[in-house]
Amino acid sequence: MSGFALSPGHAEALYLLALIQVAENDPNGAAGSLHAALESEPGYLEARMTLGFLLSAAGGGEEAEACFREAVRRHPDHAEARFMLGIGLKERGEPSEAEACFREAVRLNPDYAQAHFNLGDLLRDTGEIDAAEAAYREAVRIDPNYLHALINLGDTLLRLDADIFCPGIFHSTEEMDKRRAEIESALDSYSSGSDSPVSLDIDLNKLDFVQLPPYFMSFHGRNERPWKCKYADLFAGNFRRKHPEYMTPVHTTSVHPVGVHPAGGSVRQGGRNRLGFLTSHTQEGPFLMWTSGLILNLPGDKFDISIFCHPMSRKPLVEGVLGEKGVEIPGLGERGNIRFIEIDGDLESTIKKIRGEKLDVLIYSEVGTSTEKFILPFFRLAEVQCAYWCGFTSKIPGVDYFISSEAVEPENGQENYREKLVRLKSPMIHFTPPTLPPEPRERGHFGFAEANHIYACLQSLHKIHPDMDEIFGGILRRDPAGQMALLEGGTPH
Repeated sequence: MSGFALSPGHAEALYLLALIQVAENDPNGAAGSLHAALESEPGYLEARMTLGFLLSAAGGGEEAEACFREAVRRHPDHAEARFMLGIGLKERGEPSEAEACFREAVRLNPDYAQAHFNLGDLLRDTGEIDAAEAAYREAVRIDPNYLHALINLGDTLLRLDADIFCPGIFHSTEEMDKRRAEIESALDSYSSGSDSPVSLDIDLNKLDFVQLPPYFMSFHGRNERPWKCKYADLFAGNFRRKHPEYMTPVHTTSVHPVGVHPAGGSVRQGGRNRLGFLTSHTQEGPFLMWTSGLILNLPGDKFDISIFCHPMSRKPLVEGVLGEKGVEIPGLGERGNIRFIEIDGDLESTIKKIRGEKLDVLIYSEVGTSTEKFILPFFRLAEVQCAYWCGFTSKIPGVDYFISSEAVEPENGQENYREKLVRLKSPMIHFTPPTLPPEPRERGHFGFAEANHIYACLQSLHKIHPDMDEIFGGILRRDPAGQMALLEGGTPH
């Protein structure tokens, strides 16, 4: 070590020192050495790439992205730098930019199997099934042992992806209902035979191929229970057959909330309940917006709270995030009764870790909006499992209750849920309004004139039913000075 100290500006020596520090499990020291190497030699590609890998592993997503972006700027023909920048953009929810990175990576290195595979993922998620299949096949051609891609090529699963694809926007209710009928018919066609996901040899840790239930269908104003149950049952049978050890009850030694314990237990004096929440990477903002008020207002002397999150999620969950349009969303802070438990993409180890916590209740928000939130509820990870938010059934047999409110459920609301519906007397969230900008924008900033009558429907575009088109048109026909304001979508429709 002293030899390196004699030449603090020697970039190669500092890089070698960083490799030694990595081997000695000293990532902070290694990052410091790599920063020093880059100060001495900013164009040192190996040092910059290694620093990016370290930052990514430590949960520094923005810093890692900046590192790989700088590597691309200095070395535009380096395929791996393009690929790693694409991975960061993909995780951050920037599919268009990520796709451009993956396409450039395979142009620079046509034999880059991982880049072809990730490009296939993005194409599949946008419904370009044929193009996705071509990308997966190219990954397999390059590396016949590339198992992730081989699994993605399973004819049944690719066909299932195509069969349940649902656009976000329809031109009419008739077009919407036609596509819904096609999806339900396709789900009915899957039997329990050899071509059903029930019978496939699905590896629990290679489930990135699974097409999530069509999210947009939940906003069509129809009963979601029939088709969602059909889709969930395709996988429930498989998991029961392959992993019965994760379906057994989780026995706890602590107390149970009144009215929630499946056996009707009651709270013992002086006891504390173990309560868990699950969130996904890139969904920290929505989780904090809709859940932090609930968590922070639970009595600290009665609840021990575990939040299961991606390693990159811990910091924003504690400190808060900067949401869309610069709106600050406060974090949970550091509290004695709240623990953050890191989980990664290895679903089987995640299942074991959560089961090992012996939770009384595990609460899922927005089931089906990520791979983890779709797959994990199939297994028994806590004595009681609940879903809430989103306003529609999780459809998964392993979820016991859906937490809702009397304010939003009709008298026959239970008919829409597979779970037992729990109607709270109060709203099911504790919403903390965001801090507004000190000076609101004038009309002219948004292109409105003073004489305009502004009618606003401030909702995501995919949540606006086709029937609303006639209503919007009727308003504007009756008011010549009217202007309709809709929110611009994050994804072009």
